[in-house]
Amino acid sequence: MTQTVLAEVSEYVDTSSSQAWVDWGSYLAVVVVTGETEVPVAPLTGTTEAPLEVSSNRDITLTIESVVWEHPGAVLSLVPQQEIRIRLYDGWVKQDGETLAVRYEGQIRPEVGQTYLMVLAEGAKESPDGFTNLPGSVQPIAEGKIQRAGSEWDQRTPEQVGAALGELTPNPKAAPVAGEELQDRILRVLDILGD
Repeated sequence: MTQTVLAEVSEYVDTSSSQAWVDWGSYLAVVVVTGETEVPVAPLTGTTEAPLEVSSNRDITLTIESVVWEHPGAVLSLVPQQEIRIRLYDGWVKQDGETLAVRYEGQIRPEVGQTYLMVLAEGAKESPDGFTNLPGSVQPIAEGKIQRAGSEWDQRTPEQVGAALGELTPNPKAAPVAGEELQDRILRVLDILGD
């Protein structure tokens, strides 16, 4: 059973737009989810002794099948056959004695054994290998094509999507900076906190 939750991935950036992919992403890659590990977090409500809700995040292991687009300013390296782990916040929640998988509203929850096209972004110090994904970019793949009804990319190949991203111009201010967290970069570039 899955619990759908209303939670912002980022209240400042629509991560489902292709322009956001080239502005904030480092790579567009075809990946296979080969494993996942539960990462417990502190209770969301109540007290540690009597939590009203207990949740966990998850680290997923991705094997890179191919890289179909690369940001010209990418700092970290990503190549086919590389294995990386990223932290996701759509883990599990325990309520009323039942464990439910969390899926953010409107987002795809990457599952073990499945193949996806996704934008990988840097930096993410909570992720074991420094990458995170742009949640709105996750597109399921079957038989070499994206299988997501309603998506602008439905029935397109990853290479077609990569070529389309290559036609867009990334915002030079949003380029990855070594050691800077993605969320901090978004705040800086969009001047959310002011100077």
